[in-house]
Amino acid sequence: MSVRIVSVGERGRFRKYLYIQISDGRIIKLLPEIAIGESLIVGRELSEEEIGALRKKQSSGEIYLRALNILSRRAHSRGELYDKLLMKGEAKEEIQRVFERLDEAGYMDDEAFAQAFASSRLQRKPCGRKLLALELRQRKVAPNIIEKVLDEAFAGFDEAGAATAILKKYSARFEKYEGYELKRRLYRFLRNRGFSPEGISGAIENFKI
Repeated sequence: MSVRIVSVGERGRFRKYLYIQISDGRIIKLLPEIAIGESLIVGRELSEEEIGALRKKQSSGEIYLRALNILSRRAHSRGELYDKLLMKGEAKEEIQRVFERLDEAGYMDDEAFAQAFASSRLQRKPCGRKLLALELRQRKVAPNIIEKVLDEAFAGFDEAGAATAILKKYSARFEKYEGYELKRRLYRFLRNRGFSPEGISGAIENFKI
């Protein structure tokens, strides 16, 4: 059994949707691009299968817009975005379909995300490899991508120099210490920022209060 479209239009202030009223009294709310893409005009007949397909497209379209809204605030890894959409109650199958659209549009690239994050982090607030790896894991970046990105990021990175600069910035907190106690505190301070033992040793040798 099929029904017929009796009206198509916007309603009130909710102008981001088109409301499709059909002959049995039901109203289908759709994004304009879906309604236009499906050529939904007054008089067209729709089967229940077609109505079900339209509702599925609408659901996917809503999730896609929600994903774009999240990405517009800041870049996200695939895992981060997946978790956020899942927390909003979206179905896993729908999220996967939306991710396919995001991939096609070029919005999802975990390697580019990790590269940008690492570059910004090292310029803005230098740290060691271990801490940066931890922060990327917390952002749901895959281990193989993390290793590749960190190899590139630290290839020309002067870790000892960066660690020394941090010690100079916070030198006031170490002024009352000397000898072994000073070195112990400097080592722990830099270790907590993810610097390697080699980078820490070089920084401590260079550091003068």
